[in-house]
Amino acid sequence: MSWTTVRNEIETQLQAVTGIGKVYAIRRNPTSEADFQSAFKSGSKINAIQFWLSSADEFPDGTGSEDEERQLQHSRRIESWTFELFFGFDDTGNKDTSSEKFFQELVEAIEAKFRFLQDLNGKVEHSAPLDLITAGLFEMLSGLVLVHRAEFRLELELRIQNPAAE
Repeated sequence: MSWTTVRNEIETQLQAVTGIGKVYAIRRNPTSEADFQSAFKSGSKINAIQFWLSSADEFPDGTGSEDEERQLQHSRRIESWTFELFFGFDDTGNKDTSSEKFFQELVEAIEAKFRFLQDLNGKVEHSAPLDLITAGLFEMLSGLVLVHRAEFRLELELRIQNPAAE
């Protein structure tokens, strides 16, 4: 399975989450408040998620007869994808209209979207449920922008067939 295929499926799943704003299948790195606002603002508020392949390990997976063992049949690739969600902070509302409420609901919707995608719709061998690494209020760009931010990790297992072994 190629990086593009997996990336496109993750992007498709994120775009289907109700309430999600902009979805970036690359990591953005704005260097000014104006760049940050331009990159992550959706409508009238900051609401965006970006994701990228953050690590990958491969392991031999040669099973079969003694002759087959001499030529590796498969490889298992474990990929870790990082998601970073930004949501605009607003403390003017009450408990039912605060940005915290909408942020937490969006975090839960993203987690729910990936919870039972055991093989990422047939794109990978196995997909673990999404891990929420951190969530809270963060200062971006040395305090110029205050946002809700969540970081997730998605672990995927891919089985790669050796074309020479077919």
